[in-house]
Amino acid sequence: MAYLAICKVNAPLSPQLLEAYVAQCAYCEDLRQKGQVAIFSPLADFSGGVAILSVEKPEDAMKVLAGSPIFPYVKIEVLPLVSWQFADKLAKQMQAGMGARR
Repeated sequence: MAYLAICKVNAPLSPQLLEAYVAQCAYCEDLRQKGQVAIFSPLADFSGGVAILSVEKPEDAMKVLAGSPIFPYVKIEVLPLVSWQFADKLAKQMQAGMGARR
């Protein structure tokens, strides 16, 4: 399953935060090579980053995030993702159900 992780830095810029940020890039590259991160993109202003995790369970996503070097410095929001095909099918089913109630 895919999860979108949105990380926003909640600490002032410091040498420790920059060190963690650099280590985070290496951490995500390692996870990408293992197939656990499909996309990782730091924000241009160093205020955080986003990643699409490819793991089996929400608990696996949380493990990946908790092990990240930048974890102590960020607030993280994790959202499950579905394919557009699934969303399209579900939306059409919902639409049909709403039409039946009229």
